[in-house]
Amino acid sequence: MELSTLGSPVMNEAFLSNRLFEGLTPEVLRSVEIQEMEYQPGELIFDEGTSGSTLMLVGRGRVQISKTGRQGLQETLATIEKNDFFGELAVIDHGPRSARAIALEPTVLGEVDHKTFTRLMNRAPDTLPLTFTRVVVQRLRYTNARYIEQLLQNERLTLLGSMVGSIVHDLKNPISAILSSVDYLEKTAPSDSVRQLAEIIQSSALGIIEMSEELLGFARGKVNLRPRVTSVRRLMELLEKEILNQIRNTQVRLMLQVIDADDLILDEARFTRCLANIVKNAKEALGDQGTITIRFREAGSELRVSISDNGPGVPESIRSRIFEPFVSYGKKYGTGLGMAIAKSTVDAHGGRIWLESEMGKGTTFHVVLPKHFDPHLR
Repeated sequence: MELSTLGSPVMNEAFLSNRLFEGLTPEVLRSVEIQEMEYQPGELIFDEGTSGSTLMLVGRGRVQISKTGRQGLQETLATIEKNDFFGELAVIDHGPRSARAIALEPTVLGEVDHKTFTRLMNRAPDTLPLTFTRVVVQRLRYTNARYIEQLLQNERLTLLGSMVGSIVHDLKNPISAILSSVDYLEKTAPSDSVRQLAEIIQSSALGIIEMSEELLGFARGKVNLRPRVTSVRRLMELLEKEILNQIRNTQVRLMLQVIDADDLILDEARFTRCLANIVKNAKEALGDQGTITIRFREAGSELRVSISDNGPGVPESIRSRIFEPFVSYGKKYGTGLGMAIAKSTVDAHGGRIWLESEMGKGTTFHVVLPKHFDPHLR
């Protein structure tokens, strides 16, 4: 976070059009000072339960508001866009923050303390109190609707968990039979080609179990990681098998910018599926032509991955909810779980994920993970 205090009584132009200030003259707004702060994607602005007494204006970027919910996971309450504000209750009662706020992209905020807020109220008594009350009432209505939606969503996840649990249980016997047969084939195979096919069958059968357990864990709000020492080269090998080989057989162009980073500690199977989900979405967005660019790079103790496409982009109405369960766009048979599971994997590693998109120009997903997974930081 970068922080700077405005030394002169001039409000940043980025905040003048905030919805809180509807009807206020520029002269009134420029007569007060606010503290300006910058946040990077994934950076914590404030946490639930921490003390607070200020209201935050969004001059640029987007902020996710979430609260601890099912199995201790963060449940998204709202996404605050540019020219909106949040933290309004703290500026009135100075109580603890009722939710967590995290920057979803490069964000500029203006912090309005109680003294400044009171001064603005006094200078615009016929305008600001009504605007403030109207917005707070709208928020309450939205929060109530969102609460009902979360209850329904949790019911669906509970049902999904029961169904998947039953399926996994029923799968164990046939999968065990397949693995036993494959093991016999490997030991008695008369040729290398048979042994290679046996390895493919074994890998696919184990993959079915892993994906089923992953879905079951997500539905129950629990992510079980199996970290191991790996490398970017190894991740790319797994990604090739998972999705890239399929794309190479299409007209979609793949561009790779890959570093040779060793000594990573993470759950390579789950992280590969996370990246494969993003790549699959990019391919579906492009259709039969376009370019997907995958970049790996190191930044200190972090591994940074970006996956870009030059497709149609993600509508603004969907962007803030893209990582929520059962949210799908542009897929005839989509379940809306792929990106939600991808985010749960990134969160479990102590990383962060976000997207940037522009209609008609394409979408980029950014994933940042610590190079060495530390279970104590979860």
